[in-house]
Amino acid sequence: MAAKYFSGARVRIRDAQRGVGALSDVRRYRDQIGQIIGSTALIAFAARPWTEETSVAVHLLQVYKVRLDVGIEIDYVTEDCLEVFEQA
Repeated sequence: MAAKYFSGARVRIRDAQRGVGALSDVRRYRDQIGQIIGSTALIAFAARPWTEETSVAVHLLQVYKVRLDVGIEIDYVTEDCLEVFEQA
């Protein structure tokens, strides 16, 4: 899986329904504008209560490090929490 956003891309943090844990800072920065400064692919596993099988990778999850315009850097922002920011 290739990264959707590349270093230097301008993005806006958006409110995503999935992929944001209860302890995530991403919701706090909703609608903030920033710049991608890096990305990492993580292996995502399915955790199902009806099975003990967790050794099969479901897919790769691309996460990003974003430097917001307000000077804060946030890590592990998933693609579904980002959208391209196009200045008018």
